[in-house]
Amino acid sequence: MKLLRSNRSGSGGFGGFLICKVTILFILALFLLPSISLSQEVEWELRSSSHLAPQGQNYYDVYRLFDGQMGTAWVEGVSGGGVGEFITLRLMNIAGNVENYIYLKGFELNNGYCKDRETWLKNGRVRKIKIYFNGTEIYNGHLEDTMREQTVSLGSHLVNIDDVIKIEIMDVFPGREYEDTAISELIPIYTFAQ
Repeated sequence: MKLLRSNRSGSGGFGGFLICKVTILFILALFLLPSISLSQEVEWELRSSSHLAPQGQNYYDVYRLFDGQMGTAWVEGVSGGGVGEFITLRLMNIAGNVENYIYLKGFELNNGYCKDRETWLKNGRVRKIKIYFNGTEIYNGHLEDTMREQTVSLGSHLVNIDDVIKIEIMDVFPGREYEDTAISELIPIYTFAQ
């Protein structure tokens, strides 16, 4: 996975953004093409409605969703539990794919601030989300209250360049100490062919 981060920063909102290059290696079935593998890079522009301001060396921006580290998290930055806060992913580019689209199948995520059990319990976690594709709702469901990776299945949605996926917090599991709601990791699940 390759990550590109913008030089812009802000305390939240759409003032800053980043582009995430996700490198996916596809190995074709051995019985079809035994010596060929394809490397595809998918670039996403990521934004969030807000994020918690940095605290010392800890940062909570949307970039943390794609850094591959359980010790970091995107943490919403509004008063209260964060109901109504959201992140968006806009498909920017698909290097090496002549079709310029993918089929989005879902997301894998780690709910809460998964740094350790104590931190996870102190902070809020997402109970219910809605997912929109170009403004149309495609998912409305609950997440598990667990540190383990979980999958949100979306069927199959053809996503073209500039299409936008929005994930909105609808309800939360409150933290024992903080009102902040967090997600540690978010990984789009997609294919290049139906």
